[in-house]
Amino acid sequence: MNPMIKDYIEKMNFEQIETASLTAENIENLKTKSGIVCPTRTTDLWISRNLAVMDVLGIPTVMESTTEFAIIDSLGVLLWTDNAEGTLEYIQGFVG
Repeated sequence: MNPMIKDYIEKMNFEQIETASLTAENIENLKTKSGIVCPTRTTDLWISRNLAVMDVLGIPTVMESTTEFAIIDSLGVLLWTDNAEGTLEYIQGFVG
């Protein structure tokens, strides 16, 4: 994981939501520097807007997508990226 993205994620505010009550709307309405954590039997799933490092006026900057979301596990491994509906389907399949 890119060190800038790792640092950015560590500073984000994550709200715990049980997987059974998670909706695509919860995911779509994520605010900047916020995310959702869903506990499962094997690992927690951390959901945020998809992050990328971009060069802005010669300065590397972390940018958040407004339409694509990412799921990482508790070890920081990227598991999935998709729109809100696809992200929800992945989580439901993971715990199903």
